[in-house]
Amino acid sequence: MTGYYTVGEVCGKFKVSRETIRRWERRQWFPLRTRLSDHPRGRCGFPISEVEAWDLARRNARLENPSPKPHSDDDKSDE
Repeated sequence: MTGYYTVGEVCGKFKVSRETIRRWERRQWFPLRTRLSDHPRGRCGFPISEVEAWDLARRNARLENPSPKPHSDDDKSDE
């Protein structure tokens, strides 16, 4: 797979804000964007293959280590 996602496409894909994407990048938790032009304020994008690999790894990790179910008020086993 070749090509790049725009910042807007990544935000839409994961339903997060641009600031969240920036935060993920700063924490080195998400693939870094690539500059697509020489201009300092030029276009940039995220390599599709890297984003898809990151998403797949994240989904697999969730399947291997599901988060605990939240406590429900309906479950009153203490009584």
